[in-house]
Amino acid sequence: MNVFARLRPKRCASSSIQAAAAKCGRFWISEYPAIAMTQSSFGHFLAADSFACWCGDQLVILCLSNDEYLTFSPAMSAGIAEAIADPSISPPPDIRDSLIALKARGVLVSDCRKGKLLEIVPSTKQNLRELPDLSFDEQTSINFIDLIRLVWAYCIARFLLALGIRYAVASVKNVRANSINWNDYNQLALIVTKFKRVQPFVMKQSENCLLRALTLQKFLVMYKIGVNWNFGIQLEPFRAHCWLQREDMLIDESIEGISALSIIMKS
Repeated sequence: MNVFARLRPKRCASSSIQAAAAKCGRFWISEYPAIAMTQSSFGHFLAADSFACWCGDQLVILCLSNDEYLTFSPAMSAGIAEAIADPSISPPPDIRDSLIALKARGVLVSDCRKGKLLEIVPSTKQNLRELPDLSFDEQTSINFIDLIRLVWAYCIARFLLALGIRYAVASVKNVRANSINWNDYNQLALIVTKFKRVQPFVMKQSENCLLRALTLQKFLVMYKIGVNWNFGIQLEPFRAHCWLQREDMLIDESIEGISALSIIMKS
């Protein structure tokens, strides 16, 4: 019996991303209670590279290692989430079969030392701001150095995505940990505007937002600016999208463009 449905969106334009796109997140965006696992070190845990969120009453799990999404019916979602949250519960046969299948796929693990607990991370979109798009002037004019930086960033991004989405995510986390701590958003807006000026010389307009966001992140690395790489998803109709964000500031993204998405990962 097929206990879950796989979601593999087609590769598409910059407003959505390919199947690898929304892969990540140790975050639960829902009102479902997360019960601390204190009773046992063994049970049902999300694997280190599995992430999940709620889209309405349906559970969505993103597995980086398999490069796939998994979704479940509302009843199955509630049962699986409850079993993951509390190992003391004895699930009914259909839920138990689902848990076994998920462990066989590497989405869940039994040992807490190899997995992680559920965490509730609220989706605070109401306080977001958009980075301003500066007008063309001498400060934002195209120069050869910016072009070289973009070519480097684009090549690195494509190489990492060719290796696998989990390697791309890991690279973003490592860079952010070593980034400088500053909040000069005027300077950030200037750098992003320069990126957008030279982008047409290197990247196609039809590039998906996974590659676009990762390329911009690598471009910002050269200025020692760390950002979060966020991934969101909606089921009806299916849409997956990713964007860069620093604290409450959206980078090269609009509030309207992500308003309908449930966040599944913040790397």
